Amino acid sequence: MRGKNTIKMMVLFLIIMNAYQLKAQTYLGVTTSNYDALHAARFNPASLNTSSMKWQINLVGVDLSISQNYLKAKSLISGWDDYRSNLTENLNGEEKSGYASAIIALPGFMFTNEKAGSFSLNFTARTYLTLKDVDEDFLSAFYNDADVPSSWPSPWKDDNVEAGMNGMVEASLGYARKVYERERHHLYGGFTLKVLTKQIGANANGTAEFIYTEGVDDQVSFGASDLTVQVSDLFDGVNGDFNYKTGFGGIGADIGFVYEFKPQRPGQALVGDNMAKSKKWKRERPDYILKAGFAIVDIGNVKYTPSSEYSRHFISDGTNVSAASITEDDLTYEDWDDVMNATGSFTVPTEDIKVKLPMSINMFVDAKITDFFYVNLSSQIGVGKSNISSGTVSEGSGFAITPRLETPAVAIYVPVSYTSAKGFGVGAVARFGQVTLGMSDITGFFTGDASSTSVHFGLSFGGVKKKTEKKNDIEEEEEDERYL
Repeated sequence: MRGKNTIKMMVLFLIIMNAYQLKAQTYLGVTTSNYDALHAARFNPASLNTSSMKWQINLVGVDLSISQNYLKAKSLISGWDDYRSNLTENLNGEEKSGYASAIIALPGFMFTNEKAGSFSLNFTARTYLTLKDVDEDFLSAFYNDADVPSSWPSPWKDDNVEAGMNGMVEASLGYARKVYERERHHLYGGFTLKVLTKQIGANANGTAEFIYTEGVDDQVSFGASDLTVQVSDLFDGVNGDFNYKTGFGGIGADIGFVYEFKPQRPGQALVGDNMAKSKKWKRERPDYILKAGFAIVDIGNVKYTPSSEYSRHFISDGTNVSAASITEDDLTYEDWDDVMNATGSFTVPTEDIKVKLPMSINMFVDAKITDFFYVNLSSQIGVGKSNISSGTVSEGSGFAITPRLETPAVAIYVPVSYTSAKGFGVGAVARFGQVTLGMSDITGFFTGDASSTSVHFGLSFGGVKKKTEKKNDIEEEEEDERYL
């Protein structure tokens, strides 16, 4: 590892990319689209069967969420060649935190059989990052002068260091179908079973202290530091090269239900189950007046094994060392081991670490105002708390109100959201056929001080269910497919 340049880039990466207090939050407001079954099923697995899609093949999907309260970007698009001129510090005396999530939907597919229900097979890569409650003065000094310890606040101490990253690849099988029907009331249920690979994990937690002593030979010590850094053994390799090792990491699951209130059938007598069926009622989906859903997602655990090369539990004894020993350009991990031995002692963690998935409760209500205009209210409530010592991240909480114009060929969404990380935001999303692109918060484009946003991109193709035919007053259903 290189010294000052590496430190600066690490800090910048953590500040900008370790974002979004929702940490794993699904893209609220777009998740109940009637024409993207695979994306909607991530929020509620029962949506696999309520979707208007007869079948769908996903090529790629990307959800990137970023939020932090330290740096603001003047432009989200340009100016990154000289990032310092594009970024300004938000120095308001508050502790700084950053969160990020990246969800990459790899090729997958779904199909619906009218009698058997809906089935899906998906492959997904997910990464979550967290940096919590860092002292503003120390972070600013470190960001601006990482190679000049004399500029760092001293003495400085943080009794609760928390930073973490975890990522995994999963293969998931989904199933959904109608479980109840009575007149205008329809209930659907669905579940997803996930097989997870071994986790790519890293976390730091404990007490960190820094003391600088000025003199002929500037000295530093780590005071009463008691810090644990655990890195997945997937990073073991020559000179720190990434060495991915596949392996079983754990099992996860989602479960959800969706209720639909249907329009009154022509000729239907609303008396018990005695319905006149002289006319064919079933129209092309979506054929509901109101739809509501409830789901619990990401139930389960995944694990990783600490690296013997890079995982350390360091306890300082307060001994001073030369300040130059921690700011040289070509510091290696062996050099850091020497520094830790000179200022205290360290051990190598060996026990496997079990990480809880970022479980959340997802709810939505979707109202069909006209044939093409809908209003959706979605919420996500994190269950449990983050535990950086084990690499666990939790969902945060948020909600979104999203009016949308939606047809099979085109859709426009305007999510107005509130999240525990960034407060209120206004976004814009467009779908043309099965190509979707948008952002959850576009206000930064107009204010010039963007610090948070989410980006969604999806590319797939599929066939839409068409209305059933009327024939001799007998209910005979035929499904046609229209390619998008």
